[in-house]
This record gives sequence, structure tokens and C-alpha cells, in this order.
Amino acid sequence: MNLNGFIKKSVAWFLRKIGWEFHRISKNSISKEIKPPPLLDDPLEALLLHQSGKKIAFKCPVELCRVESGFGFGLNQWHPFVAFLRQNKKSKNLNYKGSLLQQYYDEWNPKNAGQAIAGFDHPPKLFARLLPYNIFLTPWTSWSPQNFHKIISKWYKYDFLEHGRPEFDLMTHGSNSFGPVSAKMGKFEFDRLLKIFNQLKTKGYRRELGDIGVMIIRRQSDYRFLIAGGGQHRAAAMAAHGKTHFPAQFKVDYFVADVKDAAYWPQVRSGLWTEREALLYVDHLFHFDSKSWANAMRYTV
Repeated sequence: MNLNGFIKKSVAWFLRKIGWEFHRISKNSISKEIKPPPLLDDPLEALLLHQSGKKIAFKCPVELCRVESGFGFGLNQWHPFVAFLRQNKKSKNLNYKGSLLQQYYDEWNPKNAGQAIAGFDHPPKLFARLLPYNIFLTPWTSWSPQNFHKIISKWYKYDFLEHGRPEFDLMTHGSNSFGPVSAKMGKFEFDRLLKIFNQLKTKGYRRELGDIGVMIIRRQSDYRFLIAGGGQHRAAAMAAHGKTHFPAQFKVDYFVADVKDAAYWPQVRSGLWTEREALLYVDHLFHFDSKSWANAMRYTV
């Protein structure tokens, strides 16, 4: 197998692992609709059924949802997408220039993966030498830092293609998780979020186009959800509309990270994270006050 073939197979495997399902065959085609699985009220009941091999969905509580940087979607948390969409609800004729989203991308420019985890003081030492997008190398993932650049670049390329921007790439235009981004990328995210927000307002959440992919991080009887299979924009739009739950599925292979298994998490075994750092990161995802962080950074409307 040649190098291009290997990379394509690796990316396809990576996308399947995180739950991304690409149905478009051209840049203008429409996602294939799929029949949604049953939607349960109880996430833990859904987890047990998922572990038994049943395809199931559940109503995921917005207040307990996080992303790798530590940002959250609930009323007591802060996320740049949600904050921007709430700003849009208050403002008429809002443009990207002058929006909170532009402010965030212009000002929040972490230099490395450690800095990209907002407010976290104990990142792995190697993170200081890795680019910010390497925050996706969480303790429970198994990706190699040496190969991750090629995989994540392809991942973003697929996402840009999926949304009609095949000319975009990660290194030129940036990541939507933080700045800096190109002006075109910022405007693209601005338009993308508003489109999803307005579609939800007029048509509601269309489950036949796919539920939001998550994994669960568990600590004894307490837990948080990490959006890990696509859907961050939809989750933000749902939160901005004031919804307390959204339809979710456990779409990643490694769909439960339980702290009792921390010593065996792949990146702890590999030495990228120490067990102590991994457990402190979980504490961060559980307790980080992203709203206070945003207020201190003046990312508020």
C-alpha cells in the first residue's frame, strides 16, 4: 500500500472511531437521511443498552456537556459558539466583523496544546511542544502524537469539504476551536452557526440527519459528556435556543472513560499523560468555571 492509501485508510478509520458519518458524495449534495434509533430519557439506561450492542439514543443534558478545551454549553458554563449565538439573538444585523466570535478568534490564540485547555494548570509536558489542535490527544485516546498532524489535517479537510469549502485547510485557515483563523474561516464559522441556529428555529432538530456524538466521562456516580463524534455546532445552537437537552448517541468506540481505569488509559500507558495529570484533567472538565474565565477575558455581551 502506498503512503496516500495508508493515510486515507487511517483517516477513514479515525473518522469511524469518533463517529463521523459522511454521506455527501459531492460538495453540493445533501446528507443522506437515516432512520434515528429510539430516544431514551435516561443516559445511563442508554449506556447499558449501547454496551449490550443495541443502537440507541438519549436526551443528553446540555448542562453536563463539555469540549476538550473545558468549555461547556449550559447556562452555568461558557462556549464561544453559544455566546455568539446569544449575542445574535440580542442584536439586529450582526456581522462577523465586530461580533463576539471575531473577538474570540482574534484574541484567544494559544501557542501550544497546553495553553489551548483554558484555565488548566497541569497539562502534559509534551503539550508545550505540540500545536494547539493536539488537545484532542486526551488521556483516553490512542492516537500517536507523531502521526496525529496528518490525521487531524485530513479530518478538518473532510469537514470543510462536507460544508462546501474544499479549498480550506487546517494550517492555512485555522481550527474552529480557537484563533487565529483566517478572515474567510471566521466568516465561514459565523455563517455556519447562524444557518444551523435558524434551521433549528424553523424546522426543529431533524434526528433523521443524525444525532450528536458523545462519550461519557465517569467518576463514581457523577459524570460529564464530551462531544466527541461531531455536533458541536448543533449542540451550541440548541443551547442558544434555551434547550436543556439534545438527542445524542455514544458514537465513539471508546465511549466510556471511567477514572477508576485511568492507569490503563492509552495515553497514560504511552507516557504522554501521567495518571495524576489525567485525573486533574478530569477534575477540570467537571469543575472548570468557564463563565468566570470568559468574564475575565471580557468575552461577554
